[in-house]
Amino acid sequence: MPQKWESGLNLFWIRPGQMAVQHSDELNRRPDRAWRQFYAPRQMTAALRRISKNDYWGMFRNFLWYRWSAVVEGVHPMTAGFLRRKHYASRQPSVARMSRTEHILREIWRFVRYIALGVREFFLLQQVYFASCSVGLAGEGEDPWEVRFRRWRMEVRRSRWFGRTFGRAAHREWLNAFWKRYARLEWKLLLPHLWVWHLKAFSCATTEVVYAIRFSTVVLVQLLRQSRNIGFLG
Repeated sequence: MPQKWESGLNLFWIRPGQMAVQHSDELNRRPDRAWRQFYAPRQMTAALRRISKNDYWGMFRNFLWYRWSAVVEGVHPMTAGFLRRKHYASRQPSVARMSRTEHILREIWRFVRYIALGVREFFLLQQVYFASCSVGLAGEGEDPWEVRFRRWRMEVRRSRWFGRTFGRAAHREWLNAFWKRYARLEWKLLLPHLWVWHLKAFSCATTEVVYAIRFSTVVLVQLLRQSRNIGFLG
């Protein structure tokens, strides 16, 4: 008859005479997968839509900080600040020896890597913000979030370019879908009769600029307010 065997955080059913072996690399990958699922855009958007107006920006700041620490740095958010500072003098004596020059070059490459990852996170959090702000930032005492969400989705379906670019119907789903369709055309974009795609691309590029300005301005101001009493760099 199978017996229950428990070790740490893992629970298995094994038969008598069998050995349950859990590799250390698998144990190390589990927290990483959990973080990526927990801080996925869909999960963050759903949480921000349900939260109160007064707590919205505090939660958004935590998502920004925790996702960067967990997904980019690969460390628990509670053990690191937003940007990790690795001093040469703080290296453990037990690790392999490294010259100061090699340490500096590794640090330079690490911060260069931040640029590409920062661009990715910028657009990801922009998507989360526009998909949740019109619902999560509604005034206190209004309709429940489900009603506000349905109203926002109806407004999105009825909106056109101007409303999606400058109004409450702003969201990245339609914009991302267009760029994917545009990229699939590849060399066909050189054909004269497809000039309308270039016109649409110009309008979408304009929307990208507007989105970047709207998102950066609002989020930067709110995060500075939220971080007055909290050290953002650790």
